[in-house]
Amino acid sequence: MSVYRRMSGRELPCGLGDLLRIQPAGLQHAEHQRLADRATLGQLSPAETYILASSHLALDEPGLAAQRITAALRSHPDDGRLRLILAIAMEALARHDRAADHLTQILADPHSAWDRLPAKAMLCCAVGLEHERAGAWRSAVRQYIEALRLAPAELFAHHRLVAICLAHGQFSQAALHLRAILKQTPADKTARVCLAHLLQLAGRHEEAVWEYEQALCLEPDSWDLPADAARDLIQSEGESAIAILEKLVKSQPQFPDLRMRLGNLYSLRGNDEAATVHYRRALSLHPEYLDCHIALARHELRMGRLDVAAEHFRRAIDINELNVETYVGLAMALADSGRALQGNEIIASAGRIGRNSAVLVAQLAFLERAAVCDDDDSHHCSDLHDDRIEDLLSRGLQTLTRHGQWNDVRLHCGMLQLMLGRQDQARITFQQAVQVDNSSTEAWLQLGLSLAHAGQPDAARAAFGRALYFDGRRGRLDYQLALIRCGRLEFELTLERLEESGPDPIDTNRRIWVAVDALHLTGLTRHGAHSPTTPMAA
Repeated sequence: MSVYRRMSGRELPCGLGDLLRIQPAGLQHAEHQRLADRATLGQLSPAETYILASSHLALDEPGLAAQRITAALRSHPDDGRLRLILAIAMEALARHDRAADHLTQILADPHSAWDRLPAKAMLCCAVGLEHERAGAWRSAVRQYIEALRLAPAELFAHHRLVAICLAHGQFSQAALHLRAILKQTPADKTARVCLAHLLQLAGRHEEAVWEYEQALCLEPDSWDLPADAARDLIQSEGESAIAILEKLVKSQPQFPDLRMRLGNLYSLRGNDEAATVHYRRALSLHPEYLDCHIALARHELRMGRLDVAAEHFRRAIDINELNVETYVGLAMALADSGRALQGNEIIASAGRIGRNSAVLVAQLAFLERAAVCDDDDSHHCSDLHDDRIEDLLSRGLQTLTRHGQWNDVRLHCGMLQLMLGRQDQARITFQQAVQVDNSSTEAWLQLGLSLAHAGQPDAARAAFGRALYFDGRRGRLDYQLALIRCGRLEFELTLERLEESGPDPIDTNRRIWVAVDALHLTGLTRHGAHSPTTPMAA
């Protein structure tokens, strides 16, 4: 996990349909065939061609959609909506340069019916995205800058410009766009930590300290219960406690911790629906609420939904590791600004927080093993006795003897060794991890914490510096992988080529998916008011 990787994959995977909020709408078979027959005879109006092309796309037939629209454009070259759906078809065919050309023609046409088309700023973003996917990043930058001229608050353009700037070493420009993002979304912890890292690398240590400290203040506020309400809760139980919290939630709906407490009570009483509602509302208020992800994971575990529980444990691990990265960054910035003693105290805090990741890794490992073995072991994932951890560690080490390049397994083994109190063994494991992948932020951070615990501050500082360093080669690979993941066709072809050329197809496939997971691709995130998704045939 690294904030650089997270920023490289921001707003992705995303296609034109996602970005422009236009989705294919399928037709009933008979109606589809009727329009197809009329299209063959050249009897369709532009509106009907649009509907038929949308149906082709819904059936995963982009080639036929492109043929229908291309034919219609010969008679109606100024129809912007036809060009729009043709661009979406071209994107599905991995013809990103052609898709960009059709979108550019819409923007250049003074007669475009803008009441029936997406906003110009969004079309500029769409052109930029297609240029990115075609490898023309400089052209993409120009389009995103034009989008920001038309709509300065368009966050999609800012996010993609950060990704491009990071991939090409333009750190000062990346910092400007990160500041623009934080002006609109000040609670974006990933963006804030990334900005702090860049300031630290630029030698602006005091500014970096401020940004790191702001990031650490982003945990959700806890609402202090009034004395009478706290007394009533202590003395009550069951339904009466729930009633008190329900009343508090109605009067203070902006506090996610109240929602989580209420979810916990409902979970203990076995009320699955009510517990899930309150947990999810808490996360909608604060998506990176660590305690709530853990509470929801344990609730899902009690309900027998192992896959969902595992996903929330993974999310909790990611958030906790981001916290470790933030603390380490703050410690480095404090030391560089002449406050080494305070920095050492922060490193000690980072070590304690890092142990939380070890516990969560063990819980997730128990759960994943239970899912594979189809047994009841998942219900005991909080039962972290040494013999159970020892068994997990033994299995992980056996896996490494067969697959020495599986660095994620190696890191998990190191975390389990930490839980067993084997600091020296864990340190050796983390040293091996950075040898296998010297761009692994997680491995460098854990190695630094181990070295600090062993009383080797200079070596620890060198490891932390490597963790926060931006690896240009890895940054470009992450950027390209995020874009490839946008298209099913490109992604599958890439995997196929790698499997054909790699010595171990299974190993290659797995390593690619581990890298994709590390990018934290979550798809397009809408900030602010946008029109709802509309079907293409509307």
